[in-house]
Formats: sequence, C-alpha cells, structure tokens
Amino acid sequence: MLLLIIVKFCKDKEPHTDDGNNPTYAAPKKIIPINKGIDLFKEYHKNRTKLIEPHLRRLYNDSSFIDTKFVWYSLDEIKEYIAYIEKVQKTNPSYNVTGIRLYYGAYSNKHEKFPNQQTFFMVPTMKSEKQDPKHNNMNHIPFYIEYEKGGNPIKGNFVAMDELMLDYNKKERLNPYLKSNQQEGNFSLNISRLFSSTALNNAITSLVYNESEASPPPRNN
Repeated sequence: MLLLIIVKFCKDKEPHTDDGNNPTYAAPKKIIPINKGIDLFKEYHKNRTKLIEPHLRRLYNDSSFIDTKFVWYSLDEIKEYIAYIEKVQKTNPSYNVTGIRLYYGAYSNKHEKFPNQQTFFMVPTMKSEKQDPKHNNMNHIPFYIEYEKGGNPIKGNFVAMDELMLDYNKKERLNPYLKSNQQEGNFSLNISRLFSSTALNNAITSLVYNESEASPPPRNN
C-alpha cells in the first residue's frame, strides 16, 4: 500500500502533457542560452558597429550618428501578422507558404522618424520546386499576391519578389516555376508580368511587414 501511494504521488508530480509525450512547458527547439544571446549582441557591436558607424558618420556628415541597435514589435502585432499569413495560406491551398524571411534594410535620409537608420522587414516565402539539399534557406522564395481587380486581394497568384533573391542559383530556382506553371498563370518573374495583358488587368497585394519601433530613438532637435 505504501508503495502504491509513493507511485501515485510521483505521478501527480510529473508535468502534464498535451499529447502524452511533450510537456506543455517545453521550450521551442531553437531557444538559446541567455549568455549566447548576450555574446551574439556583443560580437555584433564589436565586429560590425565599431567598423561601420565611423563610415556612416562620414557618409551622412553627422559625427553623432548612432545606428539602430534593435527593432521592436508588440506581441499583438506579431500575432496579427502571422494570422494574416496563415489566412493567405488557407485562401490559396494550392500554394505552400513555408515561412518568413527577415531582411536587413535601411531608411533613406527623408524618413520622418528614423532617417538613415538600419531596419529590418519581413516577407513570407513559398516553396521552391528546385530544392538545394545543402542550403535549406534557399529553398524558400519571397512573394507577393497578384489578384484580379475587384476580387479578393489575398486570393490569386503568388509572384516571386526576385529583386529580393540572392544570385545564388537564382535562375535555376525560378526556372521550374516558369516552365511548369507560367501557362497556368500561377507564377512568373516580376519583369515579365509587368508588361503582360494579364498583369494589366490585375492588382497586387503586398505582404511585406515593416514600420517597427527602432532604437536608438530619434534625437531631439
């Protein structure tokens, strides 16, 4: 009887699970230790900021220029964006939305809040038919939506943002779509679509996400 009580007590202390296998509090696989995050931050500023900022100060003729150290989105904003991309996927089941690319960028000197500051923006990706076994991140192509004017703005053709693709096997990664899907109107290069009769009767929907809160904040004049 004592043994049964001990076993029951131990089971009661075990973490509850969603499916009987993984604890509900299990962290995502790619969570890194705190010290590693701090090391990444320090390494970036040691080998990037100290080299780049002096050049940017000369370029912008601004001896006090400090480049962006981080950008911030609220949790609600992130949830809203992911929900929107998931809705795009459900509305276009013939496509495979695979993830989100995070791009580095920089505002021009005419930007109202963050002139000349570094930023980043997000773009969803679709699966590339040309798979590279060595570089998985190259198997996902950034896209926007082309739809019939007057129709559903998130239901239509996924069109590659080839301007945002690296030159690495770029032609090979795009050709499978051009050969197999162009006749069906599912996919093509931006340049070729801009001058097609189909494109002239269509509108486009951007899925690019930006306008974050960046730091350092704007300086007082």
